[in-house]
Amino acid sequence: MFERKHYMKTNLTLVICIGALSSAFAQSNKVKVEDADVKFELPPMMTNRAMMVPLRGIVDAMGATMRSNLEKSTVSIWKGNRRIDIVLNSRTAVINNKTSNMEEAPFLHRGRIFVPLKFIAIAAGYVPSLESGSYVLRSTGK
Repeated sequence: MFERKHYMKTNLTLVICIGALSSAFAQSNKVKVEDADVKFELPPMMTNRAMMVPLRGIVDAMGATMRSNLEKSTVSIWKGNRRIDIVLNSRTAVINNKTSNMEEAPFLHRGRIFVPLKFIAIAAGYVPSLESGSYVLRSTGK
């Protein structure tokens, strides 16, 4: 019986911690690349699985380039020696010819392409974290 109570207490603690962390992420929509605030035309938004950000703003802040073909629902992003290819409404992406899955599918909202912040950051060579209520992307130098 002790083991079951311990298990239930541990699960409850985990649920509370995850809930608090999710709330902290959901409350923040500030994003920084290194120490510079990212300017977005539309604010980032939280979905069930990920913080979604307008792609153009994050690409510009990272010093990357992009090309989109909305007729084919495709976007290609270049950052240094990295190429990231995404398809709107698909969780599958290609990074330097290797298939990868995103936590949420990119989508078009009010004329802007939204992508998962964590995915695009890591794919472009950044480490995302939450610092003082802001999402911060720090370069890995690779």
